[in-house]
Amino acid sequence: MVALQRPELAAPMDAVDVAATVASVLGCQNADGSIPWADGHIDPWNHIEAAMALDVGRRHREAERAYRWLARRQRPDGSWHCSYRHGAPDDFGVDANFCAYIAAGLWHHTQVTGDDRLLRELWPCVEGGVGVAVDLQQPGGEVIWARRPDGEPHRFALLTSSSCIHLSLRKAIEAADHLGLDCDGWERAADRVAGAVAHHPELFAPRSEFSMDWYYPVLGGAVTGTAARLRMAREWDTFVIDELGCRCVADHDWVTGAETCELVLALDAIGRHEEAWQLFGAVQNTAFYTFWTVAGTLVGGLAIALLLNRKMRGMRVIRTLMLVPWIVPVFLMPLAVFTAVLQTFIFIVLSMIYLGEVSHHHPVSESGHGAVAEAH
Repeated sequence: MVALQRPELAAPMDAVDVAATVASVLGCQNADGSIPWADGHIDPWNHIEAAMALDVGRRHREAERAYRWLARRQRPDGSWHCSYRHGAPDDFGVDANFCAYIAAGLWHHTQVTGDDRLLRELWPCVEGGVGVAVDLQQPGGEVIWARRPDGEPHRFALLTSSSCIHLSLRKAIEAADHLGLDCDGWERAADRVAGAVAHHPELFAPRSEFSMDWYYPVLGGAVTGTAARLRMAREWDTFVIDELGCRCVADHDWVTGAETCELVLALDAIGRHEEAWQLFGAVQNTAFYTFWTVAGTLVGGLAIALLLNRKMRGMRVIRTLMLVPWIVPVFLMPLAVFTAVLQTFIFIVLSMIYLGEVSHHHPVSESGHGAVAEAH
């Protein structure tokens, strides 16, 4: 099992953590090889990402099953639908990035395993998927992000999508070179999309509030060297929250594991290894914070419900106060804030009363066990 570590820094994950992560992916994989989201739908891009995780965890047979599931659903024109459910198309659109990403996935499998048999077997899938993206490339080099269900292309390109397509094109070129195949057309397409991503932001739909548009040109390899380092430094404070991770949207103070881990890869690609490692460690903090926030909310809510169900003097007034923040208009928000503070005080008082009554009715014995436990 691969242990993620660097000699100069403590590892946020060890082999046990990696194995647990891979096991969670395996737990999602269906018998036919597909790997769905939690709600049951499957999109090709995330499906390939999950297959890559299986390869990292040395579950190569399962990864091959995932790629063959995808191959069986490729359409005659080389495309895949945007999503599937129960083996059938669920969203009939075609995402160019989703289609091209098969090249990155299969080349990753080849590199990790040292075995190119699956790449050779599924090479027509790579040619078809990459062809879908190349067909949507515009004169400026940008790639229209998708086709509608009726086959008509959308009217705009996305910076994140074209950046990832650039990565897939480069991996397709490496794979073709490995197999001794001609790929001059792909090289020209990759160079053109790299130029568009690096130098012509006006060609893409304006979405600068999303962190992916910040780091994906670096992650996809279209922006490198000094330009990449300057790009990452320019928006660092906009998107990164210390000790937590990367914002998904600039004006929202919440982070996601996906964006944070992608940012880690982008930082590592430009040599900012220590920051990448520290940010990767922050993902663990985010998971820890999320777990205890959800658990605390559940336990706290249950405790409040039990306390409010007790018969006590003035309980009707207390119940009314508990509901005020949810029913007052926006212009009375200061009152709601005051009431929320009052709720906290009330909860503390009720807890003290409840605990006092428990202590009164069930005194603790000298052995340290409650009377209820002693009765057993």
